[in-house]
Amino acid sequence: MRHLRWLQEQQFDHPAHQIALQEMVESVRVGRERVDRLERTIKEFVSGWSLEPLVRALQTLRGVDLIVAATFATEVSNVSRRAQSTHGLPRPSPHFSRR
Repeated sequence: MRHLRWLQEQQFDHPAHQIALQEMVESVRVGRERVDRLERTIKEFVSGWSLEPLVRALQTLRGVDLIVAATFATEVSNVSRRAQSTHGLPRPSPHFSRR
């Protein structure tokens, strides 16, 4: 985050420019905190998930972090469920009744 620190050190002559910079830097900081919170939450949910072994295996690949691995595992899981359905459409529930 050295670039963010460098941005914070910049000084502008016009107060409006300084305020705009401070607001943008603050937006980046708040966004980073949000991402960190979501990553912690996803990490908690992955632990004990049936697809956790797949997520961990995917993370051994270069450039695949937790978010990419969890997203991929979720999508693969969704495709598998759709493949088991009829022509990509959900199978009717056993409780489905026609009127």
